Amino acid sequence: MSVTSSRLSLGIALALLSALFFALVGPSSSYALGDGASPLSMTVGRFLIGAALTGGYMILTGQDFRIQKTQFPRLLFATAMLFLLTLAFLSAFEFIPVSLGVVIFYLYPLLVAVMESLFARKLPPLSQALLLLLAFAGVGIAVGSNLDLGNLSVDGTVVKGALWSAAAAVGLASYFLVVKPLGDVIPLAKLIFYVNALCLVLVIPYQLLTGSPVELPSTGFGISALSAIGIFYLFAGLIQVHVLKFMPASNAAMIYNAEPVFAVGLSIVVLGETPGEIQLLGSALVLIALVAFCLLNLRQNSATS
Repeated sequence: MSVTSSRLSLGIALALLSALFFALVGPSSSYALGDGASPLSMTVGRFLIGAALTGGYMILTGQDFRIQKTQFPRLLFATAMLFLLTLAFLSAFEFIPVSLGVVIFYLYPLLVAVMESLFARKLPPLSQALLLLLAFAGVGIAVGSNLDLGNLSVDGTVVKGALWSAAAAVGLASYFLVVKPLGDVIPLAKLIFYVNALCLVLVIPYQLLTGSPVELPSTGFGISALSAIGIFYLFAGLIQVHVLKFMPASNAAMIYNAEPVFAVGLSIVVLGETPGEIQLLGSALVLIALVAFCLLNLRQNSATS
């Protein structure tokens, strides 16, 4: 096996491992919620673990904690978006199954492309617009299959969960747009430390304004599940950065389409969820749109290289 093919194989393996870690957040959240944890306590746990581990690493390696003043506006925006996506993603599972929440959340790659076009003050290409419509149609079908028309209690719960998942998708899409320029000027460990530490600060005004409870799980198993959320997030993100050293971002994006497949599969196998045929059809449409979007990017990149 050549060096190039060995590096590519390693990159694929790392990308799949990272996707699996991201997918494990959903089941871990479900277990923590079932054991009495609140979404805000899971959010605090995620950021506390991220800040503690990266901060400890920086101290052990003698890294500088100083940040230039010119970097703070982007850093604060990235922090706000990371807080939004984490709280919204973990809150969604209070209302809807993991298998539905992750399908809505994985609209974010398409949202990133559309946002980039809008920020450049131009309309998205027709192909992107059509794929986004296909993905939204899939989400509509998946959400609709969980509604019980006429039962306002059930319908209201499903809509709340869907809105939380959609807010998480918007938060991650916005985070991606701002964190890449930051990653070019701030070392990785320092960037991860600061966004996690600043998100912990945001918890205070959020809790005071909303009165959201910070409730811990009642058993050791629930506490382990809550801790796993932060660990899975941290390691998945760190591995994701290294994946790009072994392959182009466009190729990595194709492999990361395994993430929603892993997430839905884990929700069925681990949590015992049973999504209906119509929900699976809607999920398939979203996945088709994501794969087609990645293939389109690959073709465009090949044509320009």
